[in-house]
Amino acid sequence: MTFSVLLAAEADKIQDFVFRAARLRQVTGGSALLTRFCQQVPQECLGLANEQIVVNDGGAFRLLFADEATAHAAGCELADLYYMATGCNLSVAAPVTIKAHETFGAANERAGLLLRAAKLNHAPQAVAHLPYLAFCASTGVELAFDYGVARGGGQKQYLSLASSYKRREAGDDGKEAFIKKFIEDVVGAEGRPEVCRVPDDPDLFGRAGGYDPRDYVAYLVADGNGIGALFGRCQSSEHAHALSCELGRITRQCLATATQCLMKVDPGKQPDLVPVLPLILGGDDLVALLPASYALAVAQKFCHEFEQAMANSIATIPELVAAPKPTMAAAVVICKAKYPFQLAIQQGQELLKEAKRLSKQGAKQRSAVNFAVIVGNRLADPDAARNSPKLRPTLRPYWVGADATREAIPLQWLLEARFQLRALPQKRQAELLAHFERTDFREMVWHNDLQAIVERIISLAPNKSRELETALEQLGCGEKSANDEAHYRRIYRATTSFQGSALPEVLTAWDFLYDLARPRSEYEVEHA
Repeated sequence: MTFSVLLAAEADKIQDFVFRAARLRQVTGGSALLTRFCQQVPQECLGLANEQIVVNDGGAFRLLFADEATAHAAGCELADLYYMATGCNLSVAAPVTIKAHETFGAANERAGLLLRAAKLNHAPQAVAHLPYLAFCASTGVELAFDYGVARGGGQKQYLSLASSYKRREAGDDGKEAFIKKFIEDVVGAEGRPEVCRVPDDPDLFGRAGGYDPRDYVAYLVADGNGIGALFGRCQSSEHAHALSCELGRITRQCLATATQCLMKVDPGKQPDLVPVLPLILGGDDLVALLPASYALAVAQKFCHEFEQAMANSIATIPELVAAPKPTMAAAVVICKAKYPFQLAIQQGQELLKEAKRLSKQGAKQRSAVNFAVIVGNRLADPDAARNSPKLRPTLRPYWVGADATREAIPLQWLLEARFQLRALPQKRQAELLAHFERTDFREMVWHNDLQAIVERIISLAPNKSRELETALEQLGCGEKSANDEAHYRRIYRATTSFQGSALPEVLTAWDFLYDLARPRSEYEVEHA
């Protein structure tokens, strides 16, 4: 049978659905529910053959049909099934007929335009409304649809449709499909995945394994760059399907590779514990929970591995050999384990936008990492209050790689500076950080005071003076020149530029800048 009609569909506000929960266990359940829906529904409920399924991952669908009527009916059924499974909407575009001598890429581009139009022109949706309302006792944010006993027993309570029943079931049953694959990639074919595990209660993740005695954790939010352009270049549905399958596998495997490096350099108190918990893992989208100490190094390793793996993968598809190599943008939010994960991930999404903008600057796309440290219960960016148009105590986002450009410096420089400055006493750290928060930075006394602090730091380790000076210079704290700007690095972003230094950021994120190339013991020195 010839399949000449393409149907495009995509779930709306996926992250809002996944993170509409009160506990991380429900988040993993929501993500597992979405993964199971994408993998099983097209075949088991719509009755599609393998050759009809082009993309079915991460809430996105590209399906082939013989005629428009069948495609339209399948689209309506798919949207209904998604609503019954999750209580959320799925946008379905009008079917696209693949014209004679038209490539799949051209038809897919037209389907994408129709899908974006469908997302913008949603018809008003009826919502549950009663004079007397009850909210879900489990999530606290959704309207209850039932009064009963949740899975696992207990007293009767008001429960919502998706978050209580289906999320909990998917969170327990979906570990086989969602988390076990990740653990298998971490352990490897010769390992024993049955003896490895993630924390039984994700809400206690910060205390698991003893990775951070102060219960700090990190949320990694990542998204690929240039992936849509690759699908647009695919000339056949077979190649698009192969790219879709490879994309999800590569994302999961690259996270597993970074996790392997973390477990080698810092096994923690529980060697059988896999210290990274994927919350969203579909296509090139990733949200994961991981220990804070090595979070930035893990993010850098993940982005680097993704670049390499995708470059090798697309080299096997003829029409993609000359395509621009895809990159990865990532954001890391470091906070207390008890900090509301919805707020942390929301902050991560904003940081991710900055990283993606930086990735698209310059002669070619490069992977970029952004991050923030949330101290206490601060909801806002702690650097925002003292940022100025001309002088900033940060250079973020940062490149993944070894080379600096006029747009940014590598994240590796911060990791190296943290190691080179490991003997810096807390008193000197506080002096430097307080000095950069001063507002009289244009006065000569400001530069003289800074130089005095730097000289005292170098005197603590005279045999390391060259390494210390190099670290300070790279971060923007070099020798003072006639224009009084050498203590800061000039950065050019889009149509603006600013002076900044990464030194205050290194001091703020001091405990979270450990490098995967060095064990924790190498950072332990006696302060002078």
